[in-house]
Amino acid sequence: MPNTLVSRMCLMYGPPENPMQARFSMPYCLAAAAIDGDLRLATFREDAVRRLRGDVTDDLARDIGS
Repeated sequence: MPNTLVSRMCLMYGPPENPMQARFSMPYCLAAAAIDGDLRLATFREDAVRRLRGDVTDDLARDIGS
């Protein structure tokens, strides 16, 4: 179970409110990877975070228990 603990410590945010939180948000990273096909630096710009914020990341956060 150590990997789970490390993941929760490193990816500590649910749906992000800003680009910094998006970098450490499992729901955001999963949603971005699923929709865009990969994660890039541009994935974490303010406009990209705003695009995915809301229903998609909220649903994923609920599903994975963040």
